[in-house]
Amino acid sequence: MSIVDMAILSNLQQLVNYIGSLGLVLVEETEHSRPDWESWINMTSRRRAIFILYLIHWALSAYYGLPSFDCQELKYMLAPAPKPLWQAENRDEWESQYSQWLVEWEGLEYLHGEIAEIGECILMDARSDRWLRDADEMGLLVMALGEIIDSERKKDQELTAPVNAVD
Repeated sequence: MSIVDMAILSNLQQLVNYIGSLGLVLVEETEHSRPDWESWINMTSRRRAIFILYLIHWALSAYYGLPSFDCQELKYMLAPAPKPLWQAENRDEWESQYSQWLVEWEGLEYLHGEIAEIGECILMDARSDRWLRDADEMGLLVMALGEIIDSERKKDQELTAPVNAVD
């Protein structure tokens, strides 16, 4: 691995730390009220940037066989915003959509950690189903990558699990 590649990994980590230090949740989000449009766009963009930076770091680490970020920090971050909110073209449309979204989620917003818990079941839990109905491409990417990483983790555990001796 070259010095340049190590610098890239280090810089990615510093950038993630910096963006995270700016905050990843608005006061209004913790109070389950509607923030102003510009603040929401800024915060949602930060959360999306954090995820993409994690993804790049993970891909480079996997390529070089190095440990990557522990995505546990993302567990309590809001899941990617629904498509109607993210793609709203003006303040009035966004405010209307956000008000509907607040009512629908009743202060129990969907979190990144819940995406990882979807699992391989025939029926999806109601919260995950509701979130997935409005998920945009970023949300689908988060879900797909979570499934891939979880599948790889299970394979690794199977390979390293002690073999039980049969009497």
